[in-house]
Amino acid sequence: MPNNARLVLVPLILGLLACGGGGHSPSEPSPPPGSDSLTGTWAGTITVDSSPGLTCSVTVELGEAPDYVGNWQTQCSNGSTGGNLVFAFPLPFSQVVLAAVRHSAVFGGCGWSSAGTKDGRLISGDWSTADNCQSGPALRGRMSLAKQN
Repeated sequence: MPNNARLVLVPLILGLLACGGGGHSPSEPSPPPGSDSLTGTWAGTITVDSSPGLTCSVTVELGEAPDYVGNWQTQCSNGSTGGNLVFAFPLPFSQVVLAAVRHSAVFGGCGWSSAGTKDGRLISGDWSTADNCQSGPALRGRMSLAKQN
């Protein structure tokens, strides 16, 4: 590495390390314990835009950080039920991606994913099945989940 690059990188890295990564100021209240964690049970609804009137209740149980692996279960207004594995990926700016492994009895037998925003104990956003799913049509809609514990 050229000396000029080192002269720029070393102070930059030291400056970033000195910032300490944030925290809470004395005047800012601390969040309630566990409120920022994805671990636990989340329950709510999924609406399917392409099938007006079709709604599904969904429960997502996520394990401990950093993996956030768990299970999902759903029961839809058309009588279909199912569940399987789910993975959660927290992203910057309160974004959360949920990726669910398919179950043959719901959502056309396709896996699904959701890109949502986490606001305290709520996650809401768009969800969809894969566009290239061989066993069913592409489905899209909205998901809203509230933390139960």
